[in-house]
Amino acid sequence: AADLFGCSYNKSLSYSCENAEFVGKLTCAEPKSFDLHFIWNNNTHSGPKSVPYWDNYMVALHKESFASNTYNAFMDFSLSLYTPNMTQWINLKKIDLTKKDFLLRKLNTGSTQYEWLYSMYISSPGGKAFEIVSAVLDYEGLGLGEILEWTDEECPQAHATSTYHIVELDHWFKHNFDLTDGYLLPIRTNVAANDANAVLEWYNKFMPGFAKTMTTSSTDSCFVTTGISEQYESDGFSHEIRFVSNPTLTVFEKEHTVENFIDYTDGINDKYAGVNKGWSAWYDRHVGLQVTNCSLDMYMEEFAAAGESFHPHTRSGSDSGLGSSHVWTPGTQGWGIEIQGLVEFSYASTYSVFDWCTNTTDPHHSAENGWVTAESI
Repeated sequence: AADLFGCSYNKSLSYSCENAEFVGKLTCAEPKSFDLHFIWNNNTHSGPKSVPYWDNYMVALHKESFASNTYNAFMDFSLSLYTPNMTQWINLKKIDLTKKDFLLRKLNTGSTQYEWLYSMYISSPGGKAFEIVSAVLDYEGLGLGEILEWTDEECPQAHATSTYHIVELDHWFKHNFDLTDGYLLPIRTNVAANDANAVLEWYNKFMPGFAKTMTTSSTDSCFVTTGISEQYESDGFSHEIRFVSNPTLTVFEKEHTVENFIDYTDGINDKYAGVNKGWSAWYDRHVGLQVTNCSLDMYMEEFAAAGESFHPHTRSGSDSGLGSSHVWTPGTQGWGIEIQGLVEFSYASTYSVFDWCTNTTDPHHSAENGWVTAESI
């Protein structure tokens, strides 16, 4: 990720542990309007099948997809990034196309200016899939051969840009980047889902403001719902968050399906977290949303009334002037939300700081700060 996206690795963070090697955060995707964090924290509960277990499973799955030119359902857990010229990006990054460790597809846009939208899927060593998107690709000049169109089984609408036309994406890219720097514009977070209706129900109930931005698209084989949120410090650029339910897509008859993975992470979240307590390693699979028109306490009150798990933390100071408190929740379909904003101390009179070094993320009790860690559950 550091080579492809220019990430910086922060080992110290803002916290200290007895064994610092257990905590790390890789921050990617410049400029500051979007952060991509790779989190490693062995202190939190992940269940009998660890985070590395699932990472390695997805890595192997993606390798098989690349070798057989077959899309797999776990690729719906991905981040889509745009470049106006994929050919130039490939050459700048010196991508070795002879290794065949990627998957290419194209989508007919229906436009006379840009007929095709190309997608190149790659995978990080941790199994995170990335979709590099562009309307410009000299596949013949690069010796790639003919590129297949998305099939109905692969859910073509899940790979379309629904918020912006290509000319608009070109504008936003040039507003933020120089093409020769090799940067990519993050345009969409993709999340594989098992139950599309559960996604809509959860957001309508707990985050109705975001739910109002959601649009849906469906075929006989798949269901797609897409919400948008403006990226901070981006002068109005909106990022898509898309949930894709495609249960008919095969996964090479492997041991685990997307449904298995979602059920597993939901089960671990239920076991180790609860209302205003606990934590799971799977909480780190989330998207962060900033709220500005209401306090975080209002969300906590709604979560508590419904028996929905959540865990708040606060800290002082914010370089951006935005709220520096957070409420984490497992969300729905195994994909969590980190709600960022301000607290008014109406739900509770005090909130702890985030501690990377405990399995609940609550600090241990001390006479100095008064925080008490939740009982380890």
